[in-house]
Amino acid sequence: MEPNVENKGKIKENIEISKGIYLLTLQVPPAFPLPIPGQFIHVKVGEPPQFLLRRPFSIFDYSSEKGELRIIYEVVGKGTLALSKKKEGEELDFLGPLGNGFRFGDEKVVMLVGGGMGIAPLHLAGKVAHEKGKIVVSVLGFRSKERSIMVEKFRSFSRNLIVYTEDGSIGERGIATDFFQEKRKVEELVGEILGVNSRKRLIEEGCLGFITVFSCGPRKMLESITRICEKWNLPCQISLEQFMGCGVGLCMGCVVRTKGGYKRVCTEGPVFEGGFIEW
Repeated sequence: MEPNVENKGKIKENIEISKGIYLLTLQVPPAFPLPIPGQFIHVKVGEPPQFLLRRPFSIFDYSSEKGELRIIYEVVGKGTLALSKKKEGEELDFLGPLGNGFRFGDEKVVMLVGGGMGIAPLHLAGKVAHEKGKIVVSVLGFRSKERSIMVEKFRSFSRNLIVYTEDGSIGERGIATDFFQEKRKVEELVGEILGVNSRKRLIEEGCLGFITVFSCGPRKMLESITRICEKWNLPCQISLEQFMGCGVGLCMGCVVRTKGGYKRVCTEGPVFEGGFIEW
């Protein structure tokens, strides 16, 4: 097992922010390592034999000053239901931070593309990108206004924020990848951000080369954004959501097929280059 991943934290808050969706804040130990955006924690939600396996949750936010870590989760089964019933002051046993996160380079613009609960790892990525002086563009997709969580949190660090809902109840009607159906629209947005105001200069100066895309959401959405980025020659990193057993690479229960063979999402991932995955 990796050093310093066994931890216990005290619950400061565990509140329902939308129907069936919760925000949990943990007070973590002083020695807790600084998490990389895209990493996760593996939480013990209860005792065996009812709960044999831990549950993985992306790190939504982290404050080293306060020693606080936040996750958001949706109640979808017995494990998350048990977690939702935990109260302020209770102790939570978890492993983390685990996995490989998002990698920053010399890009000027970080474009976050999130679908539903997939926004979770992107929030910390956007926050850190902003702190690094990068321009953040967030494209978020939800089923409806009622399911559109944490939008204002993303607005706080985003130069541009575009929201889609499937029913059109907030933002534009559609899904997050709809924003990328027109290359010209994306080029013009990036040109506006970078101060390039003619299409000829957009093409000559290769404005799309200043972008890196970070994405998380449903698998179909991740495949779609990967294909678009490959066509436009854009770097694209995706965070996979996968069932996990041990969370530390021993059980091989979370493998995915890649161009480099089968890889463990918990250790080689959850963040991969989009083009590396065999969709």
